[in-house]
Amino acid sequence: MINAEGKTFKDRARISFENSRGHEIRYTVDGTKPNRRSPLFTKPFFVDRTTSIKAVAINRAGETSLVSTSAFHKIPRNWSLKLFSRYSQKYAGGGDLTLIDGVRGGTNFTDGSWQGYQGQDVIAVVDLGRAQSISKLGAGFLQDIGSWIYMPRRIVFELSTDGVTFTPALSLTTDVPERQSGAIVKDFAGPIQRRQARFVKMIAQSYGKLPAWHLGAGGDSWIFVDEIIIE
Repeated sequence: MINAEGKTFKDRARISFENSRGHEIRYTVDGTKPNRRSPLFTKPFFVDRTTSIKAVAINRAGETSLVSTSAFHKIPRNWSLKLFSRYSQKYAGGGDLTLIDGVRGGTNFTDGSWQGYQGQDVIAVVDLGRAQSISKLGAGFLQDIGSWIYMPRRIVFELSTDGVTFTPALSLTTDVPERQSGAIVKDFAGPIQRRQARFVKMIAQSYGKLPAWHLGAGGDSWIFVDEIIIE
């Protein structure tokens, strides 16, 4: 019922409601449950901060639908992101800026916070907008081997001042056992010697083909990532 271009935005998000049956739409933007006294939707509007929107449809008989809820998150920093890998549209998270939107995922890989990549490394470059002092790098990942999702074998970070020449900054190796069942969420992060940089490249190396003991042996494993950590 609640429509927008994505779950995350930089400046503002345009909100509208699907109303194919011509019902009255009442909504709230403060997280409270809407009722017949809540604002009436008449035309699209904008939000410019992280907002939880709830809406109900009311038919001519006065019957109220179940509450529809959507949260829209304003990206907390003026960063940009360039992806050199292609994520699955089925597991797109919040879209192209998912890895820097500040939204963290839970143990359910379908919760809309995770971005999924199959059969490939995840390569991304974050542009901080200006040179900044950096002392910590990392990223958050999910493992759920029953769904073919594995931690990356290694996560490598490189830094640059010009976006052309990158130098190594940190390399992290996964310590989650490949046979560990259930959903595991973990940040792989570490300190570095404080350096000035504007661009941060992350390379999360794919686990590769599923092992012989796996029911899906020979298939391409997935990497699910929710956030790049830069401090």
